[in-house]
Amino acid sequence: MIISAVNRCFQDNRAIIVDIPRSLARVENGIVVSSIAALFVPDACHDVMIVMGGEFGRTPRIGDQTPDGRGHWPDAGFLWVGGGGLRTGQIIGATDSRGEKVVGSPINMKALIATIYRQMGIDPASTLLDHNGRPQYLLDERDPLAALI
Repeated sequence: MIISAVNRCFQDNRAIIVDIPRSLARVENGIVVSSIAALFVPDACHDVMIVMGGEFGRTPRIGDQTPDGRGHWPDAGFLWVGGGGLRTGQIIGATDSRGEKVVGSPINMKALIATIYRQMGIDPASTLLDHNGRPQYLLDERDPLAALI
């Protein structure tokens, strides 16, 4: 079973100091805390995987790049993975001191998906037929993140 919680709200960065602590953060924190608590049920840490992330990083101050909000740092984001029988409790990857740029080898999101598929028992070399009836691999790059296995 896969449960997905997605925040689809448009974030008004001008009101970030007021709105986020009062509403969105409470909801997201509750989802994360409840999910982490589920890992402490006996054997759940092998059967339940939690993946939480964002598509990009954010600059640390409001108005530092644009007058009405926070700028984006597209070269670095965040991802938190727990449970799923993975080797967790570690930090993989690094950014510079500002959290702006990746230092060293970046984490390949295709490798993360391959890792999730592997833990779910899905062969990433499996194929599905496209709309023309041609077989397409689930993933073209199938190597999982070795540090998590």
